[in-house]
Amino acid sequence: MQVLGSHARMCWKHKWLFLAVGLTLYITIFIMVYTLTVASRLPPGKPLSLGTWPARPSYIPHLKNPCFFQQKMRLVQCVPYFHVLGVDKCGTTDFHSRLTSHPDVLENNGGLGKEIYYWCWLRYGLWMMGHMLKRRFGAYLGLFTTPTKKISDEYMWKKRQLITGDGTPMDFWDFRGWYLDPQNAGLDEPKFLTPHAMRHIYRNPKFFILLRDPAERLYSDYMFLGYGHSPQQFARDVPRAIGMMKACLAVNSTRQCFFSDDMYHKLPMRIHISCYSVFLREWLSVFNKKHFFIIRTEDYHADVAGTLLDAYEFLGVGRPASSTFEDVLKQGIKHETPSKKRAGKMLPETRALLDEFFARFNIDLAQLLQDRRFLWGTSEFSDG
Repeated sequence: MQVLGSHARMCWKHKWLFLAVGLTLYITIFIMVYTLTVASRLPPGKPLSLGTWPARPSYIPHLKNPCFFQQKMRLVQCVPYFHVLGVDKCGTTDFHSRLTSHPDVLENNGGLGKEIYYWCWLRYGLWMMGHMLKRRFGAYLGLFTTPTKKISDEYMWKKRQLITGDGTPMDFWDFRGWYLDPQNAGLDEPKFLTPHAMRHIYRNPKFFILLRDPAERLYSDYMFLGYGHSPQQFARDVPRAIGMMKACLAVNSTRQCFFSDDMYHKLPMRIHISCYSVFLREWLSVFNKKHFFIIRTEDYHADVAGTLLDAYEFLGVGRPASSTFEDVLKQGIKHETPSKKRAGKMLPETRALLDEFFARFNIDLAQLLQDRRFLWGTSEFSDG
């Protein structure tokens, strides 16, 4: 009888535990839904991608981070001071983590404290491999509520200037939703892309771009996303991907192939993302080079301290205290790809195929930036 009573009490404890866990999960989901839907009513109107966004907000002049007073709700809203634009599997998570370890640089409320996906996906209702509900610009602002409060409070009480950013690496290259922008209606190629939308909103944005050896980036991306799990699989899929890209480019423009949602889903790997110059040209056609801090991943890893000090200077924040900076440098590398480490290096013949395919894009990038380091071993280059 005692045993049965004890068992019954344990069952009730388990039930209460399950109820507590369920309630916690419900509250968490409710908060997320509120942030992305109710908050999306701020400000009123249709999503930016529908072309009905009003004039650029009147930013508060004494704040370094661009923030404005939302009249209807009587509150301050902030947009990011900077973006870590990309690129996927080039060390953006590690870089952003160390960047926001500076006491004056704040994380946002998105994934990993950095990724929000608004500009590339959510304003269009897209996701990595599917679709979802479109999000209004107010939902984007809602994911900066924590840094916004701190920015406002710190200035009010201490006259201290803080900044925050967006570290979504897909913003650099993912223009698949271009045909949904009304500015592009009826066009075969876009005239309005994410850089144009950002220019409409931001007053003086700062962009970080990390670029890694194109073949290594692709191999890491392939393993990380589960396209395959071995060098042998990668070796089989690379010729397919190259063949598909060449076939598309034979009858279409580069922009039509690289910005195509259909091509994105058909490819056995995201090979086009490593053709950096195609996407960088779009950004440089809208923003002056002074807005960009572009570095190779290899150079970042070789000199983390020097890169961070340059990045802090680019953002206009002072050098942190020595003890703080030492802690930043001691951080372990974030978001590595374990499956790639387990699989080992790509096969030499696969590497040769990729180097040949990426060569013209590397040359274009090096000429665009007037920097030979971005050749990654490609031999042909003209300084002209």
